[in-house]
Amino acid sequence: MPTSNWSSARYAITGFTVLIILVFITIGAHEFGFDSGKDEGERIANSDTYSRHTQQDIQKCLRGPESEVQECIEKVVEATNEHKRAEGDLKAQKTMARFTFVMGLTGVVGLFVGSFSMYLIWLTVRETRRVGRDQSRAYLHVDEVEFYWGNEELEFPKIRAYIKNSGNTPAKWYQIRVKPHVYKFEEAATAHPSKWSEIGLDEEFRGRWNGIPPSGDGRGISAAVELADERVDIHKALHGLYSAQDYGFTIFGEIQYCTFFDEVFTSQFCYGSHGLRPFKIKDTVVEEQSGISITRNLEEPIILSRWSFDLETYRRDDES
Repeated sequence: MPTSNWSSARYAITGFTVLIILVFITIGAHEFGFDSGKDEGERIANSDTYSRHTQQDIQKCLRGPESEVQECIEKVVEATNEHKRAEGDLKAQKTMARFTFVMGLTGVVGLFVGSFSMYLIWLTVRETRRVGRDQSRAYLHVDEVEFYWGNEELEFPKIRAYIKNSGNTPAKWYQIRVKPHVYKFEEAATAHPSKWSEIGLDEEFRGRWNGIPPSGDGRGISAAVELADERVDIHKALHGLYSAQDYGFTIFGEIQYCTFFDEVFTSQFCYGSHGLRPFKIKDTVVEEQSGISITRNLEEPIILSRWSFDLETYRRDDES
């Protein structure tokens, strides 16, 4: 989960939990206060009733035989006291029931808060793990691209891509696919792709190289990709720099890689040049092979520029 979504979800869940707790507290306070007020009103009303009935019964006793007055009054007082004791017992039972309800409500709130706390702990652990993985995983991208003609006859054009791992752990493997594109400058607005879906990359990736350590400040690992199948079109770009400057050259590509955590990512790249210069010798070396001296010309690469394009880097591919 992205950090912004995580924060929003956490605040939303916390707010909802606080709301539920306030609802339970409000219900408990309302029930307790309402029942307490109701019981007090009933007590006052019953007290007035007992007082009135007692006076009436005593008046009846006074109108009876004199020998039975004392016994009659005692029975009236005893009956009144019995009613009061019964009312007190009922009030105590109601109070106990009320406290039982409040304690039960408190238990429910405590269970809810405890469950929510466990859920928050789980979310925090998961988010901490995700952040740690994000900080330590491999991040591969193409940092530089060179173009080679292959020989003086321009027969074996290829590119060499330098893949840099800017993460903190090695990548298990990577593979690459590219698509060269040659276009006329005067037709660039319509002939040059304007979005990735127009490029037409091959379905399959080329090669699978293994073990890419973190690059640090170094240049990175290089991968050579032959472009012999497209050399006829690429030859057109040879005239882009020194003659009519008619043609431009762009190389589009993707590098797919697997992290130390078995996650698969893809980074896209786009490099090019306003025309390609002819084959140029960088150095000449003489090598001895089986007693025979072999002279070999080393080609000076054409450094391609990083083109501006809407690219995706470090895109995760193995998530549903």
